[in-house]
Order: sequence, then structure tokens, then C-alpha cells
Amino acid sequence: MLRNLGLSIMLILLLLTATGCWSRMELNDIAIVVALGIDKKDGQYSVSVQLVNPSEVSGKKTGGGKGAPVVTHVASDATMFEAIRKMTTNAPRRLYFSHLRMLILSEQVAKEGVAKALDLLSRDHEFRSDFYIAVAKGAPAERILEIYTAPMETIPANKMYKALDTSSKIWAYSGKVTLDELISDMLRVGRQPVLTGIEIVGQRNGAARSQQNMERIKPYSVLQFSNLAVYLIKISWPDG
Repeated sequence: MLRNLGLSIMLILLLLTATGCWSRMELNDIAIVVALGIDKKDGQYSVSVQLVNPSEVSGKKTGGGKGAPVVTHVASDATMFEAIRKMTTNAPRRLYFSHLRMLILSEQVAKEGVAKALDLLSRDHEFRSDFYIAVAKGAPAERILEIYTAPMETIPANKMYKALDTSSKIWAYSGKVTLDELISDMLRVGRQPVLTGIEIVGQRNGAARSQQNMERIKPYSVLQFSNLAVYLIKISWPDG
């Protein structure tokens, strides 16, 4: 009898420590961010996000015309934190960054310094550190996120992530760098961080930013990893 009573008390105590899903977020209430772009405009941070359109990438669709697999939102402010918070004024749902695949930095941001941006991303509990980082070459980071990709990877962020992952394994001209690796390289004495560049090959406006780009055998534009950005005193691109 006493043994059963003791067991019952232990079970009750264990139940009291089970808090349940107090911090859960329903899929219907969040907007999944798969790519993040950081530019500088007029002395302010211009932050762009690429959000998944669930109705267009789900396995079962319930009629209607074919829309874009992703949508981008942009906001500017003096700090990245405020720019991301300001984005809630036009984004339909709460931004969710745990599935981030790519971080694209503009050349200006890379040259002026990425310490503040990296500090925010490394401290925010919603950001994982396994996304890849690249520097936009010859175009704003925002524009990189607006280019449609081939049908085999309908989400542009996934295309960039997988292309960089594959090319870094079989071709030394590009290299994948995660947030933790970049911060570690920047803090190590005598080591210069290196980031892969990404550029738009072909048109940058018009059809390149529409669904027509995916419907052609030869797309109007493609995203291509090109060159390596080396952090010395300032960022520099090799010739060619």
C-alpha cells in the first residue's frame, strides 16, 4: 500500500514538471523565412526576407492559378533589429527564422563591417547557425532574393543552398561558410575569413523576376556563385 502511494506521489510530481507546449507556434500563424538579405541604403539597414508561400509548395493544392512559390518583404531602419520588427507591418504572419537557408550580404555591408549583423543573428534564439552566407556581387542582396529559379528547386533559397553545398565539395572555386564558422574565423588571429560571392547572370529585371524565368529551357537569368570575397582590412574581389 505504501509502495503504491509513494509511486503515485512520484508520478504527480513528475506531471507538475511537465509544462507542455507553452511556446508552440502554429503553422498557420508563422511565415517561414528561408533567405535573408542585408543592404545599406541612405545610412540605414535595408533588410529583405524571402518567405515560403505554403499554398504553392505543398504536395496537394486546392485549385486556383499557379502563384509564386515565395514572396519577399523589405523594410529599412537604423538597425537590423528595428528593420525586422518593422516588417511586421506588411508581413501577413510572424516571421520565423529557424528554417533560414541563406544569408546574402551586399558588397557595401560586407565592406563597412558585418559585426553588428552577425551579433544580432548569433544572439537571437530563433536563428540556427547552419545557414550559408554569401556576398552579392554587382547587385543588391534584395535583388538576389527576387530571381526565380529552375523548377527542380522552386524555392530560390533551397536552390542557392544546395548549389553552394554541392559546388564546395567538387570545385574549390566556391566555399560554404556557416555563421559559427565565419565568426570563428573573424576572431582567430592570423586567419582571414573568406565568403563566396553570388551574382545574377543574364537579365536582372523584367522577366527574370517573374514566373516566365522558370518556364524557359534557357532561363533569362540564373543565380551563380562566383569568386571569393576575402576579408583583409576590407573586402576585396580577385581579378576576373
